[in-house]
Amino acid sequence: ATMETNLDFNYYRTIDKSEVDLIIDGPNGYIPIEVKLGSSFNKKSLWSLKNFIKDTGSSYGILVNNAKRVEKLSPNIIQLPVGYL
Repeated sequence: ATMETNLDFNYYRTIDKSEVDLIIDGPNGYIPIEVKLGSSFNKKSLWSLKNFIKDTGSSYGILVNNAKRVEKLSPNIIQLPVGYL
């Protein structure tokens, strides 16, 4: 059986090297997802997500990494540990 969704998957890269690993485009708009190997983050790693959210009007973005807990990193960016997926 095939499962149909109304989702499209892309990535995002600009001329100034801002990039987001995965963009989910669905009925509720874009969801940018950045994937990092480590368990912590720095402000620079959120730069591309913040730019994408600002440029597209997305409601929120997700940082997937090896952290221990779900955490709100900024008003519209959520850290989601890969173990929760």
